[in-house]
Amino acid sequence: MSHVGDSKGILCFSDSGKHKAKELTIDHKPTLPVEKKRIVQSGGEVRKLEGDIPHRVFVKGRAFPGLAMSRALGDLIANSVGVSNEPEISEFDIQPNYEFIIMCSDGVWEFINPKTVCATVYQNEKDLKKACIELAQQSWKRWLHNEINVVDDITVMIYDLKVLKEE
Repeated sequence: MSHVGDSKGILCFSDSGKHKAKELTIDHKPTLPVEKKRIVQSGGEVRKLEGDIPHRVFVKGRAFPGLAMSRALGDLIANSVGVSNEPEISEFDIQPNYEFIIMCSDGVWEFINPKTVCATVYQNEKDLKKACIELAQQSWKRWLHNEINVVDDITVMIYDLKVLKEE
């Protein structure tokens, strides 16, 4: 698996008859020591704006780009101050009890935890498109409830590992 930014991948699996979730990625936040070091060495700075929640990456002494992650694709200004487009890559062997890999943008993970995401997928495992729609709708509703006029990007993808067992 490879990723950049604050989208997340999780694994849903069964263990002793119980459904469980395991995070496969970590968010690339600018406050992580190795990420912050690279940004500062590249002429950027990491700071939190008054009233804001996340720390963001800025051109030193400037009000831009204000990116809340330390790795991203396609942001040339942020890249000039140490935001990397290099993905983090991890490998793992697919075990017989692994059932789904779910990848979502941060708009999902902001208000729904991995355990709840897996539970929703298992409730709809006969119709994974329905599971994607339900997770996106839950995320949308929670964003509007908590932020009123701000909704982040919401993307949900589910890969059914059970298909591999059938082949």
